[in-house]
Amino acid sequence: MENKKLAILGAGGHAKVVADIAILSGWDSVDFYDDINPEGYHVGADWFLKGDLKKLVLEIKKEKYIGVFVAIGNSKIRSEKNNLLKDAGANLPNIIHPKSIISPLSTIGIGCVFVAGSIVNPFSIIGDGCIVNTGATVGHDCVVGDYSHISPGANVAGTVSIGSNTWIGVGSAVRQNINIGSNVMIGAGSVVVSDIKDNVTAFGSPAREVAKK
Repeated sequence: MENKKLAILGAGGHAKVVADIAILSGWDSVDFYDDINPEGYHVGADWFLKGDLKKLVLEIKKEKYIGVFVAIGNSKIRSEKNNLLKDAGANLPNIIHPKSIISPLSTIGIGCVFVAGSIVNPFSIIGDGCIVNTGATVGHDCVVGDYSHISPGANVAGTVSIGSNTWIGVGSAVRQNINIGSNVMIGAGSVVVSDIKDNVTAFGSPAREVAKK
């Protein structure tokens, strides 16, 4: 039986979490690549960098990677690298912790990660490259745009629309039927009870715009 190998682009804390989930969910092995740290950099455990993105592109077929995952927190960079790897013919799987719950009635894009305790309820749509972090919940009939991040402990109620490249901060709560735009940052612990426009940072209870991005 062919070894189920995953290549991870990234070497920070998020990459370590993704690698751990991959092993727990049935991947046989993981290799790391990164453009910031040098080849041979110790990522953690017995994980060492094999090279940079350029080397990864050259080795996708040679190393017989079944999947490649971009484990970089910055949504803009994650999007750019995913598109480059997709053009290079890489398969971009979803990495799903065995203790997350994803409704079979939901729709999931590619290159997403679902961390332990995350829940996605029926008829929700999760775009490409999203992060649904530890203990985060997405209610029924929600839409989460590409490359958005639902942070640890954040709770998004039903029928909420979230644009692309948006960050819902740690422990935040979003009331039902709310629209949150693209390129938005919701501060940690915020309570969103009214719509949030594109390109702003909002914080507080209730969440209010504090800056334009």
